[in-house]
Amino acid sequence: MECKFHVGQKVAATEDLEAGIMKGQVFTVYGIDSGEFESYDGVGQHIALTFVEIVPRDGYSGFDGRFFRPVVSRKTDISIFKAMLTPKHEAVPA
Repeated sequence: MECKFHVGQKVAATEDLEAGIMKGQVFTVYGIDSGEFESYDGVGQHIALTFVEIVPRDGYSGFDGRFFRPVVSRKTDISIFKAMLTPKHEAVPA
């Protein structure tokens, strides 16, 4: 199974979870376990994520990857700053 996560990646919760995680909350992936796990809702999972910011509850190896998505950051666009530095020539009335 292909994994869309990697260690060090920022991920956001896609919904509120029983473990006190709120939708949109961002975490940093610390570890990824793959295998056959049973999640809190009884559905088999293949990816268990561990995070720097929060520890899984007792009896769980991590958090179900189904409920997290990678955070996509936009690249910095500096064109507006370049435009501010470009001299503007105005004609001065005589």
